[in-house]
Amino acid sequence: MIQHKPSSDSNTTQSDALKVEQTRLLYANLPTAIGTSLVLALILVYVQRPVIDHALLFGWLIVMIMVSLYRTILIVLWHGNRESGIYFILRWRLRFRVWVIASGLVWGMSGILLFPAGNMPHQVFLSFVLAGLSAGAVTTLSMDRLSVLSFLPLTLLPLIIRFWMESSEISLSMGVMTALFLVVISQNASRVGRTIHENLSLRIEASAREQRLRHSEESLNQAQQIALLGNFDWNPVSGEMRWSDEHFRLWGLEPHAVIPSYALFSQAIHSDDVAPLEEILQQALRGGRFYDFTYRIRWPDNSEHQIHGRGEVVFDDAGRAVNVTGTVQDVTAHKQVEEALQEGKMRLQQLNQNLEQLVAKRTSALRESEARFRFLFEHMAVGVAQIDTMTGRFVRVNQKYANIIGYTAAEMLALDSQSLTHPDDLKTAVDNMERLKAEEIREFEMEERYFRKDGMVIWVKVTVSPMWVPGTKPDYHIAVIQDITKHKQAEEQVHQLAFYDPLTRLPNRRLFLDRLQQAQVHSTRHKTHCAVLFIDLDNFKTLNDTRGHDIGDLLLIEVAKRLRDNVRSSDTVARLGGDEFVVIIEGLSEDSPGAAAQAKEIGDKFLTSVAQPFKLQEFEYHGSSSIGIRLFHDGETSIDDLLKHADTAMYQAKTAGRNTLCFFDPSMQIALEMRTAMVTELRQALTRQQFKLHYQRQVNAEGSVVGAEVLLRWQHPERGMISPMVFIPIAEETGLIVPLGKWVLQMACAQLKQWEHDPGTRNFQLAVNISARQFRQLDFVDEVLEVLEKSGADPLKLKLELTESLVLQDITHSIEKMETLCSAGIRFSLDDFGTGHSSLTYLKRLPLEQIKIDQSFVSDITTDPSDEVIVRTIIVMSNSLGMEVIAEGVETEEQRDFLARNGCYTYQGYLFGRPMPIEDFQKLISRFQV
Repeated sequence: MIQHKPSSDSNTTQSDALKVEQTRLLYANLPTAIGTSLVLALILVYVQRPVIDHALLFGWLIVMIMVSLYRTILIVLWHGNRESGIYFILRWRLRFRVWVIASGLVWGMSGILLFPAGNMPHQVFLSFVLAGLSAGAVTTLSMDRLSVLSFLPLTLLPLIIRFWMESSEISLSMGVMTALFLVVISQNASRVGRTIHENLSLRIEASAREQRLRHSEESLNQAQQIALLGNFDWNPVSGEMRWSDEHFRLWGLEPHAVIPSYALFSQAIHSDDVAPLEEILQQALRGGRFYDFTYRIRWPDNSEHQIHGRGEVVFDDAGRAVNVTGTVQDVTAHKQVEEALQEGKMRLQQLNQNLEQLVAKRTSALRESEARFRFLFEHMAVGVAQIDTMTGRFVRVNQKYANIIGYTAAEMLALDSQSLTHPDDLKTAVDNMERLKAEEIREFEMEERYFRKDGMVIWVKVTVSPMWVPGTKPDYHIAVIQDITKHKQAEEQVHQLAFYDPLTRLPNRRLFLDRLQQAQVHSTRHKTHCAVLFIDLDNFKTLNDTRGHDIGDLLLIEVAKRLRDNVRSSDTVARLGGDEFVVIIEGLSEDSPGAAAQAKEIGDKFLTSVAQPFKLQEFEYHGSSSIGIRLFHDGETSIDDLLKHADTAMYQAKTAGRNTLCFFDPSMQIALEMRTAMVTELRQALTRQQFKLHYQRQVNAEGSVVGAEVLLRWQHPERGMISPMVFIPIAEETGLIVPLGKWVLQMACAQLKQWEHDPGTRNFQLAVNISARQFRQLDFVDEVLEVLEKSGADPLKLKLELTESLVLQDITHSIEKMETLCSAGIRFSLDDFGTGHSSLTYLKRLPLEQIKIDQSFVSDITTDPSDEVIVRTIIVMSNSLGMEVIAEGVETEEQRDFLARNGCYTYQGYLFGRPMPIEDFQKLISRFQV
C-alpha cells in the first residue's frame, strides 16, 4: 500500500498532506462500501424479482457486480503501488472519483429500471434501499466533497424523477420527500466533510509540531554537546534523577548506560571537592535556592576534568525542597585559559614593577625556552623536520631524523624530501602534498619508503602538517617520521608464516590452493592447458630414520631449490608437508596431446634433477622421486579433485616401481573410490554382524581331526562373499584389524569353551591368526588374557599363529609378549615359515610350539626338487629344535605321503576339507565320530 508522510518532505505543503490523507481514508473505507453495495444490490434484486422483469433485473445486477469488481481491483492496485508524490495521489483520487460516479450511475439506473410502476410497497422498498445507501455514502465519502456530492444526486435524482412521472398524489409526495432527503443529506455530507477536513488538518498539524519538537530536542542535544553543557533534574525526596545525554558524556559515560543517581553523581567528584560541594548544596536545599560552584571530577579512565555546576532548588508550599534543576559544563579548557591569563597577568605586573629586570629575565627565559625547544627538538624519539612548502627542501631537521635517513643534519639541508622518496611511493606523497597546499586536508599520514644515504631502503611512517600563520598561506610544514622497517619486516614474517613453508620458503598449501584456483581461471580465459605435478620423495622416511631429521630437512631444502630451478617464474612450486611437493605449470598447449608432452618433459626434468647426488653435510645421498600429473583446461573439476587426482597418479607411480611419473587415469580414481567405499563398509560390517568364521580341519597322520584353524570371511549383503585377500590388507592399513582381530579371538575362545562339553571335541586345538598391527598393540597381552578369562576357555587349546615378519620387526618385545602368554598356557605357531627371513638365530629364541610350512612350498613338492629340499630342511630343523610341524595347502595324497615320509605328521588343506561354517564343521565332526 502507498505510504505517505508529508511532514517528512520539506516541499510538501499542508494542503498536499491533507489530500494525501483524504485519499488514504477514501481507499481505507472502500472495501466496506463495496461490500455494503453488493449486499444491498442482492437484497434489492431478491425483493423486486416478483415485480420486475428478470432479464432486466439480473442485467442490472451483473453491471453492479462488474462495477464492484473494478473497484475491488482498484483497491488491490492501490495497496500494491509504491508511487509517491502529490501528482500520483491526485491520479489515484481521480480514479476513485470516476468509479464513484460509475457506481452512482448504476444505482441511479436502479431508480428507473427496477422501479415497479403502480406497486407502492415495492416503490417504498426501493426508495429505502437507495436512501440507506446514500446515508452510508455520507460516512464513507464525506472526506471528498466532490465524490459524495456526485454520488448522492446520481443515486437519488432518477428515483425522484420516476416518482414524479407516476403522477399520483402519493408518488408526488414520495418524490418531494426524496428530494428533501437529498438536500438534507447533501448538507450533512458537507458538514461531515468539513469536520473530517478540520480533524485531518489538526492531526497533520499535530504531527508537524511533534516533529518540530523532536528536531528542537535534537538541536538542543547537539548544542549541549558542542558547548560541553549538560543538564539534570533531581528530586531530593524520592532520589530520582534524570540526566541529559551530554551529562552522561561529561561524566565519561555512554548516554543511558547506567541509571543516574546522586551516588553516581558524587562518586565521580574529586575527594578534595566533595565536602565543599556538599556544603553548598545543603545551603541551597535549606533555603538558599541557587548554587554555583566549580569542582573537579574523575572519569572512569582516571582523567581529571573541571566542571562548573549551577542549579536552582524548587520548594513546595511547606518550604520543602522538592526538585533541583541544574546544569553542568566542562570548563577544563576555560580553567586552563584562566590559569594562563592569570600567569600572564602576574608576569605583566612583574614587568611593570621592574621593566629592565624583567627584560633581562625575559631574555634569559627566551634563551632558556629556545634551549629547551632545541633540546626537545634534538632529543625527540621521532624524526622531526621543517620543510619549505614551495621547494620541498629541508630547513631544519633534528638528529633523530638525520639518523633515520643516514645523513648528517648539515647534509640534510641540501636535500629535498622528494629525492628521498621511493619512486613507487612518490606519486601518492606528491598528491597528498598538493591536497595539503590546496587546504583540502589539514594534515596527512602515510607509510612510504625512503632511501638512506647508504642506498638501503627503509619504511617510515610520515605525518605532515602545515605551520599555520593566521591570515596567510603556510610557507613551511612539519614532517614527523618514525622508522617502521622492523614492523614491516615483522608483517612480512607473518605473511611468510601464513602463506609460505618456513623450511623451504616455498608457498604452503593455503597459497598453493589460491594459485591453483587462479590457474583454473587463467586456463578457462585463455583456453590453454595447465598441469598439477604431485611430487613425493622415494624412501624419505628411511633417510629421516637413519640420518635424523636435520639431514632430512637439508634434503627438502635442496629439492625445493632444484624444483624452482626447473620452472619458469610464472609457475608455482609449493610444499604441502612432509616430503610432498606440488607444481603448477601454466600456459601449456591448447591440445591435450601437446600439453601432456610438455608436462612430461618438465616431469622428466624433475626426475633427473632429483636423481642427481645431494651433498648433505659430509654425506652424499642418492635419491629419487615419484610424480603424478593431472592436466586441466577449465573450471569443471574442483580444486580438491585436481589435487586428489594428482595424488592418485603419484601413488600409481610409486606402485610402478618409483623414480617415474604417471598421468592421472580415471580408472585409478574409480578403484580408489571403491576402496574408500569399502573402508566405510568395513567399519559398518562388524557392528552389522556381516563377518563369519569358517573352520578348516587339521588332521594327524591317521586322518583324525586334532583341531582347526579359524578363518575370517565377510558375507557382504550386496557383493556376496568377499575374499580375505581383499579386505584384510585394508583392515590392516586403516587399523580396523584391531577390533576385528579381537572379535575373532572372542569367537574362537567361545567355541573352545563349547567344545569342552563334547568328548569328541574337547581335545581340539584352535589356531587363530594374529595380525602385525594387533600384536603391536601395547595392551595386546592383557587383551588376550582378558578374553580367555571372560570366555573360560582352556588356554592350552588356543594356538596363536604369527608370521615371520611380525616377530622380527621388534624381536625383543615380541619374545617378551610371547613368553608372557606362554606362561598362561597359550601355544604359538609360526605361520608361512620359509617365506621370510628364516634363520636359526631367531628361531631358537622364540617360544614356539609349532612351525607351519607355507603352502607355496607344499604345492610343488612332488614336482620341484628345490621345494622338496626346502620342505625336508624345514622338517629336519623343526624336529631338531623339538617343534611340531604342520603343512598347509595339502591337496593331494602324493603331497601327504611325501610329508609323512620326511617326518611331518600334521596336515591342513583341501585334501581333508575346505574351510566351512561352524554348523557344517560340527556335522562333519559328528559324522567322522560315528
